[in-house]
Amino acid sequence: MAAGGTLNLVTRKPQFERGGSVGLRVGSFGFVKPQFNVYGAVGQSAWQVRAVGAFQRHDNELRSASRPTANVIKPGRSYGNWLRSLQRTETAENYYLAQVDLTGTFRTGRIGHTLLIGADADQYNTNALAYIIQAYDSVKILNTSWVLGMPKGSASGYEALRYNTRTLGNTRRAGFYAQDLISLLGNVKLLAGRPWSYQETPSDVSTYPALALPATTPATVKENRRYDQAFSPRLGLVYQPVKTTATFASYANSFAPQANTVTDNQGGSLPPSLIDQYEVGIKNDLLKGALSANVTAYKIVNNNQAQVIQQYLAGNLSNPKFDYNKSLPNAQELAGQVTSKGVEVDVQSRPMNGISLVAGYSYNHTA
Repeated sequence: MAAGGTLNLVTRKPQFERGGSVGLRVGSFGFVKPQFNVYGAVGQSAWQVRAVGAFQRHDNELRSASRPTANVIKPGRSYGNWLRSLQRTETAENYYLAQVDLTGTFRTGRIGHTLLIGADADQYNTNALAYIIQAYDSVKILNTSWVLGMPKGSASGYEALRYNTRTLGNTRRAGFYAQDLISLLGNVKLLAGRPWSYQETPSDVSTYPALALPATTPATVKENRRYDQAFSPRLGLVYQPVKTTATFASYANSFAPQANTVTDNQGGSLPPSLIDQYEVGIKNDLLKGALSANVTAYKIVNNNQAQVIQQYLAGNLSNPKFDYNKSLPNAQELAGQVTSKGVEVDVQSRPMNGISLVAGYSYNHTA
């Protein structure tokens, strides 16, 4: 279970009444996003149930010319000739989400509880098609009036490019969670929760014939299957010495699976990232709420950071990376543990109705 929502869905706060909402967003590139949210109190008790559902789809196509490269680097008849190539990718994505939870308040002696229990599930379908990068033409930068012959195996345009790989992904995830906000004293609260997530990451990668082979040659298909599960504990403590000031400390562990389109250099799926996040800070509401000032220090440890495999080590063209696969130029690898540390400061002021002033500062160091 990741710390943030991929689709920027709005999280609803519990409301002990009946109601709901329905929304629809549409846009370019086939973007469609309907969603609904319904909630209601359970009888006359202090418990409420809430359900959320959403669907999102969009298509994306990228057509571009790769950076021109020199055919030769030594003076001669072909000196100054530069080769231009075409590249193209297409992606179609469908995302489904459902969530239901139950929130209620009760007491055990003098201790107050706000309990949240629930379940969620989502499915992420992707169809990613990559075309073979093919030469388009040659230009002579020393004399642009020269007309050069077409490169061998050149394509007449984007529509003439041949398939390279097609990756069909169908990630399915389900989670259950329980969280309790415990009021120990009037000014001390403890938050404890332990979500559990299970994910299946199947993908089928079809590799089409190279340019040297006939286009009718059948594609080869590699099936990849991955199953992951994890508990993600989280703890938080809030101490409020005075009504306008609160100090806090928190720890959260996140289970962040890789996206369908993230593969290794053989087209297989990568293990999820496990992230530990620590925060301490102080919040202040001053001048009867007209001014707020907050300071937060954090440390985020990603134990399985994924990054694109570079073709060359440290950008040195004479030192190629042995695990780089030209057929999968966007393949990724696990870079090990990456730690980010930083401080965030934000100040908000409402000097009068209708006017808000916001200022912030952030410092981050990643290693």
